[in-house]
Amino acid sequence: MCFFAARARPRRAAVTRLLPLAAALCVAAGPSSAPAAAAPPEFFGINAGGVLDLPAEQREAHLSAMAAAGMKTLRLDASWSSVQPTAPNSERNYRWDGLDAIAGAFARHGMRWYPVLAYSTEWSGQIAGDVMSAPAGTAAYAEYARSFAARYGTGGSFWAEHPELPALPTTRYEIWNEPNARMFWRSQDTAPEQYAELYVAARAAIKTVDPGGLVVTGGLLDANASDVHVFLQRMVRHRPELRSTIDAVGYHPYQYRYASIIDGIRRFRRTMDQVGLAGAAMEITEIGITTAWVSEGERAATMSRLARELPDGDEGVTRFLPFVWLASDRYDDPVRPAEPDHWWGMVRRDLRPTATATAYLAAMRLAQAAPVALATDRAAVGRSARISSGAPLRTGRAASRQRGARARRGGPCLTRARARGSSRGRCFAAPTRAAAAVAPGTGVVRSLAISAALRARP
Repeated sequence: MCFFAARARPRRAAVTRLLPLAAALCVAAGPSSAPAAAAPPEFFGINAGGVLDLPAEQREAHLSAMAAAGMKTLRLDASWSSVQPTAPNSERNYRWDGLDAIAGAFARHGMRWYPVLAYSTEWSGQIAGDVMSAPAGTAAYAEYARSFAARYGTGGSFWAEHPELPALPTTRYEIWNEPNARMFWRSQDTAPEQYAELYVAARAAIKTVDPGGLVVTGGLLDANASDVHVFLQRMVRHRPELRSTIDAVGYHPYQYRYASIIDGIRRFRRTMDQVGLAGAAMEITEIGITTAWVSEGERAATMSRLARELPDGDEGVTRFLPFVWLASDRYDDPVRPAEPDHWWGMVRRDLRPTATATAYLAAMRLAQAAPVALATDRAAVGRSARISSGAPLRTGRAASRQRGARARRGGPCLTRARARGSSRGRCFAAPTRAAAAVAPGTGVVRSLAISAALRARP
């Protein structure tokens, strides 16, 4: 079935702009009438940085395209400094208009916000004026997290104020982003211990107003940052109760090739199991590959394969959110310099998809339509629910663009433009819970069991 077939008809101008993406997706998707889904609808999503900064007509066209392609989850920063730019006095001085616009735009298109409760304010950080320094204390940040959940979470005041919108409350709250990277948490000397305190405080505050919401650790960057395994070990050593209270662990595998990415995911799951987090979900809240150093065809094949395999993998992954939807205006430049910021995106401004977008969205659709193997024996499950990893979906340009020499370079420095138009980048080189009892090798069974156990937790 075509991705656009069951959708309400948009305005004629918007239809014209949606045609390139619609055509590509319809060709890639093909017919499908499978009766069951291997992956829950919100397993897949995308990082939406930059989309809401587009002119209104383009913004609406992209949001419509995301929804028509089957996206249910959009990850985007929920900036504390934009809500509370000055220190509170006798009253909480929150300004919700900016975040209201985000929640409303996503809900209007039938998509749920996966917010990153992001960063300090100029008045609250350990380094005055630096929003990327750790909070000087946990109380103000925790109160912001509580207030955010009270507004946008289940039963939140925003939904009561806007009955015209479909109620799609936030169900996940990501606490910070990449706290193991100096770009987002300046001092790393005691970052694991300080971050553990922040997570504990924020989670407790959120649970007072949204007890069913899941609180996710800030995605840990697995590339030229503080070691993700040591960081998690130190968090749990500092706060042993995290073994029974962490809902999900965020993870950001930023490698170039499939083998390195899947190896990183599996090693991180082993570390989670070893520190007592066997029953916690792993949420891949960012995963990106720049085509400055890897061909479009290889990137497309990698994203497609991961999207098809992870829902039925042994890793307990419950979210997969690639970085990033919107491609730079420079995406089609014939020469790609060493600075790769412009080549993370998947869909051009005029809605022409890259080969990666076509491959990812088609694989997402297929994974959601694949039958589930509800067995608990490794031999019985095997890979029966997995879709065959056939030839990657490539465009002619992607198939011919080869950057093997550049992709093989050792130790490159990568930077990534951040969400909402910021130019901040990064540099990096190329169990007592019920779910813990699920045997390794049961694939999708482990992910579903973890999700069910988390939903049942107080």
